[in-house]
Amino acid sequence: MVFVKKIQLSQETFPVNNYDDEVPLTFYCNDKGEKHQVILSLKKSISLYEEVIVERNITYEELAKIGIDKIENLEKEDRKHEYRYIKTFSSTCNKEFIVIFNFKEYGGYYSCRVFGVVEIV
Repeated sequence: MVFVKKIQLSQETFPVNNYDDEVPLTFYCNDKGEKHQVILSLKKSISLYEEVIVERNITYEELAKIGIDKIENLEKEDRKHEYRYIKTFSSTCNKEFIVIFNFKEYGGYYSCRVFGVVEIV
């Protein structure tokens, strides 16, 4: 998996009611103003840890270099299953992306945080 670039997002945090919620995320998939939407869900996502450590398709260094999170956060043992991802293909833009995100609970409130949308080849 080769990263092309991290996509800028207008919103990175979304309120949710619980861990079973789905979050629609829309982003510009090219410089022509065309949009792509993906539904973020813990049920449909994969642990990034599996891709990084088990499959070795990505490294934490690569993720830190493109700004997903700091290397020390990515490598923390207690956060290894916190990062989830979904692959998505935009037929409009003819590009493939991964969306790295998580759902967290803070004092009885839930939120979905998007760490990044990355174009891949």
